[in-house]
Amino acid sequence: MWVVITHMVPWVLTIQKQAAIPIALTSVMNWLTSLFQANGETHPAVVGFIILSGYCIHRSGLRSYRDDIVSYAVRRFFRIYPVFFIATIFGVAAFLVGFAINSAAVPSVSGTFSISAVHVVEKLVALEAINPNGYFSSIQGNGPLQTVAVEMWLYAAYPAALLLIDRWSERAWWLLMFICWSASIAINTYVPEWRPWSYNSSLIAFLPFWWLGAKFADKRFAAKLKRFIVAPALVWLLISFDHAWGGQVAQLLAAIRQVAFAMCFACLVSSLDALRNTPDNAVSELGAAGYSIYAFHAPIVYTAVLLGAPWWLIVAIVIVAGLVSFRFLETPMIRRGKLVAAKFRTSSEPAMQSAITPKR
Repeated sequence: MWVVITHMVPWVLTIQKQAAIPIALTSVMNWLTSLFQANGETHPAVVGFIILSGYCIHRSGLRSYRDDIVSYAVRRFFRIYPVFFIATIFGVAAFLVGFAINSAAVPSVSGTFSISAVHVVEKLVALEAINPNGYFSSIQGNGPLQTVAVEMWLYAAYPAALLLIDRWSERAWWLLMFICWSASIAINTYVPEWRPWSYNSSLIAFLPFWWLGAKFADKRFAAKLKRFIVAPALVWLLISFDHAWGGQVAQLLAAIRQVAFAMCFACLVSSLDALRNTPDNAVSELGAAGYSIYAFHAPIVYTAVLLGAPWWLIVAIVIVAGLVSFRFLETPMIRRGKLVAAKFRTSSEPAMQSAITPKR
């Protein structure tokens, strides 16, 4: 919902002007942006999502590359791709509707200037996660799906990580994560035209944070870092509230700050998971539908803005649409994925434990 509001506020201001939205809401969102994204960094809610994704996948996923990888791939495909595919087509349709409503204004809120069949296909195969030159052309009416594209590549990287760790060592994988992190800093510093890609849809930039989340599924690893969590929290505070830094060092400090934030968020996820509570309320229902809300919100928001809908109604429409998608699209596809995956299971034996994370 933080991402939804982050997108909605500037789009409403662009089309409907300040009178259409409370000044307090605008001020809060501007302050949060200046605090967390002063250098164009990845939205903190997206960083949190990547951490949570890695944690959940490793907590309940494979424990070794020798496990049922085909079954895993089938479940992940049905979990993420049907919504991704429908949301992509929905984004194209929303852009065409928006173009008919106000052809001059729709590019400023949709991020899309024209629809191309080639670029739609590239989006559907998630090329933007590995091709920085395709970042802007891949928006195609639904820019936030670029993060989902990276998530699919992360799913594919997970068995590869377990294979490398099994064949070599976990240190080798951590070294690769450091190389990816360093490469993303170099890109942000020396190739500024690639910076939006690096912060929003880059596999190499997201992979270290995703793996950090996965490692927190290891109770011993989580316990060790929790004992020193004050240190990254202080680092985040010092960098965030010291506005004197700039120039080329800015991107390095921004990257260090993101790591500090990611560690704090991962500790929070691990601590909440340890509570073992299963709430059944409106908030949990909203959380369950989070992927659908995220996947469809951008086209809904900018189309509603162009139609002149009030901001509070736009938020309500996004939530309802997400709940409907979760009920009638996500949930049936998840069930279908489990049924299909069962046919590919190579063994009825329990999944092999690895040295990375003991089974619970």
